[in-house]
Amino acid sequence: MNVKNITIRSLKVLLGILVFVALLLVAALVVVHSQTFQRRLLKEATLALAEKLETNVAIDSVSFSLFHQFVHLYGVDIEDQQQRPMLQLDTLSVNMALRSLLQNEIKINHVQLAGMRAQLYKDSVNTPANFQFVIDAFKSKKKKGRKFTFEMQRCRLSRVMVHYQTKEKPYDHDLQLSLIDYRNKRKQHSIDIQGIVYQNDNHKPHRRTGKPKRGYFDEGHLDVHGDVHCVIDHFDKDSIHAVLTSASFLDQASGLDLQSLTLSATVKKSDIYLHQVEICLPNTKLTFDEAQLHLPHAASGEKLSYQTSTITGTTLLKDIAHPFAPVLGQFSIPLALSVDLSGDAETMRFRNVRVNTTDNKLTIAAVGDIQKLNQKRALTVNFHVNPMRAKGNVVQRIINQFPVKKFLMSQLNTLGNITYRGNFHVFWHREAFDGTLYTRPGNLHFTLNLNEDTKYLTGHINTDSIRLGQLASMPQLGKIACTADFTFDYSKPRTALVRKRLGGKLPIGNVTANVQEANYKKIKIKNLSATLKSNGAIAQGDVVLKGKHIDGLCSFTFTNTDSIHKMKVKPSLKFHKLTDEDKALKAQRKAEKAAAKERRKAEKAAAKQLKEQQKAEAKRKKQEAESAKE
Repeated sequence: MNVKNITIRSLKVLLGILVFVALLLVAALVVVHSQTFQRRLLKEATLALAEKLETNVAIDSVSFSLFHQFVHLYGVDIEDQQQRPMLQLDTLSVNMALRSLLQNEIKINHVQLAGMRAQLYKDSVNTPANFQFVIDAFKSKKKKGRKFTFEMQRCRLSRVMVHYQTKEKPYDHDLQLSLIDYRNKRKQHSIDIQGIVYQNDNHKPHRRTGKPKRGYFDEGHLDVHGDVHCVIDHFDKDSIHAVLTSASFLDQASGLDLQSLTLSATVKKSDIYLHQVEICLPNTKLTFDEAQLHLPHAASGEKLSYQTSTITGTTLLKDIAHPFAPVLGQFSIPLALSVDLSGDAETMRFRNVRVNTTDNKLTIAAVGDIQKLNQKRALTVNFHVNPMRAKGNVVQRIINQFPVKKFLMSQLNTLGNITYRGNFHVFWHREAFDGTLYTRPGNLHFTLNLNEDTKYLTGHINTDSIRLGQLASMPQLGKIACTADFTFDYSKPRTALVRKRLGGKLPIGNVTANVQEANYKKIKIKNLSATLKSNGAIAQGDVVLKGKHIDGLCSFTFTNTDSIHKMKVKPSLKFHKLTDEDKALKAQRKAEKAAAKERRKAEKAAAKQLKEQQKAEAKRKKQEAESAKE
């Protein structure tokens, strides 16, 4: 047999083997892609997964293709270890590059999940959540052998719903996501999240219940809707760099509307660095160049801390009215602001605070802090203002932004430009203010306290010299130096009952004053006492000037703070006898006067006698001198 025949036969044998192998592969592929084989494989895989998780697992059907390298799962249902429904998936599709496995790579081209529903529970702080067993079951274990790298090109999740409930603090949390679209293009990880809906319920009355002045924001009753898009352009085991290109959130329960949030962030272990941050509400824009956030670490004992560069921006306070302060609902004066922010878990610090209107008729400089952030009843807000300057009619403009009763508005015009230096503090159900007002009529030192429990405003004022006549439109009244204590009722229910019965529009309260010195026309008066009481309809006052035998009295009434100069005045005199104390003082002064007279008489007699002695001595010496000459 020649070589040619051997070669031909060898090729025929090889061709036959290849044909046989091809037929086997075709048969295998036919079997693998048959529904019978896939159902059998699904059953085995479901049993293996249930055995690994130690719970009930059900999958309605599966289909896969080795040609197209995909797997589709339909109707996935996984219970927790208490046999409660935990996770349901309508469909899960995975497209994977099988050839990459030969190169120690797990490369997923596309994952698509639709219709996910998760029911998550946590019974107490000390017990694990009902999904923890899944994490533990698939927790990676270090094994020797080939190490695989992982890469995903595209992941798309739609119609995601997650319910999370805690029993110790009975909160219900519901999260819905219309779409999560992840793309990996040239190491640029793009994440687009659309149709975010987060709702929670603490099963307690809203914080605003029975408190109509409180804002609508309540962290126990949220209904937040939003969208987020970000890009992660660097990712390794030590750091992450991401850019939040757009984000918007609206809490429909409170009306808090964050229309835009953009920033770039670098995460390095426990430190987060933010850059080029911009926050926009409907009429507010705040920006700052950088910030650093250090996260707490229990093992090392490190605590939370943060600081920012100067935050600048413009705002209309009505942006926060509905969620936090309804009283600001009409506040439409544009304000510019800047502040340096820093703090930790217990304290938030504000430095270099600057606030001003766009025309600079109002300027405020301040520093402050919020302390005991983690203790509700001990929380305090403290600010030192140095200074606040108000020019022209800006004070009236600001007061007119508030829907409150306006008193003494005409008197504000006479104050002229106002400068204030002082402090204010906010405590649990109490606010305190102190400082000095510098005005055109004079300077006024004051302290104020508002008690939110009793609804009373109390305070003290004193002044060395203020032209009270300018304030009261009474030019004959000149400068005055005085101290005063006052109490006013600002309870709307109580005030409404009084005014319904009596009518009137005056404040309700009383004032007690001591006047060290006052000028009326060309008369100077000292040591004057005054009282004023207002029942809401009529203000009645008394002025007393005490004398030795006669007290000067003056009573007055008025019904409108805008026309105090029209008050009714009734002067009178009061004669009184000397008291025993006054009589004793008079007798003492008389005795002292008599004793002084006797002393002066004795001193005069002694001086006269001394003079006579000196005269006699001089005469004697003269006579002796004359006798000596003879």
